[in-house]
Parts: sequence; structure tokens; C-alpha cells
Amino acid sequence: MVFKIIGTKKRCRGLAEEFKRIKQIALPKCLRLDALKSYHDSLASGGHIGREKVYNSLMEKYWWNNMHQNVIDYVKSCDRCQRAKQNCNPNRPPLTKMPQVGRFDRWHIDVLGPLTKSPDGYEYVLLVVDAFSRWCEGFPMKTQNAKENSRKSLQWSCN
Repeated sequence: MVFKIIGTKKRCRGLAEEFKRIKQIALPKCLRLDALKSYHDSLASGGHIGREKVYNSLMEKYWWNNMHQNVIDYVKSCDRCQRAKQNCNPNRPPLTKMPQVGRFDRWHIDVLGPLTKSPDGYEYVLLVVDAFSRWCEGFPMKTQNAKENSRKSLQWSCN
């Protein structure tokens, strides 16, 4: 059953103390996800619009408890939006270049794999790259656990 709320006074977003009468349908739980999909995902509405636009559009016709939080959660869970959205992290420190003094001063180490297992049982490669010259060396490893990683790193640094 869908109820219609008529004549309620709702505070309009963006208008400080003004109120206006609006007609809203109290949407039952079973229809809320469909409404969110329709307003957020559909190309007719612009497709994958932001949470405030979705909320404002929904608010013109519908009402349910915690609607604003439901819209925020739905937009946050949208895979397509998260992939396309630029990262707006204001607390991120600015990137700076690290000084490079010379060869063999700074190394980058990473593990590549799992790869196709060799006849000897090696499945991973410990990659070591010199930051200055970009000289790269690889060392085969059977596992990528910390013990073997440290053993290979020590073996590499002592050679």
C-alpha cells in the first residue's frame, strides 16, 4: 500500500527559513531500491548524477525515513560512479619528488606473481629496481611469504 502525504511542510534545501507545501508519496521499503535505481542510473535523468541531485529529485515526489542517508549509501555503492569519480581528498599531501643522489642509493622492491609454475616450483619473482638508473634484477621465489622475501632480499643485497 502506498500512502500519499499532502500538505506537509518540509524545509526546502537552500532556502533558509522559507517553507513550501509539497505533495509526496510515502514510499514503502519494497519500492525504494527501484526508485533509487530509476533516479540515479537512468539515462533519462542524466545517468549517474550525484547524490544531492538524486536526493532533490526524489524529494519532489517521494518521502521515506532516512531517505538522504539511503541516497548517500546507494551512490557510494555505485561501481560506475566510483570508477569515474575523481578523488577529492583534501587531506592528501602534495606529491614531491624524492632527491636522487646517484646509482644504487634507492631501490624499489616488489613481488610479481603468481605466474605459471616452473619445473623447479618457482611461481613468483622478487623484482628489485634501482630508482636512478632503472636497473632491474629479478629473483625467482617459490612462495611470497615474508621469510622467503627477506631471505631473497638479503641474498640480493649481499651480492
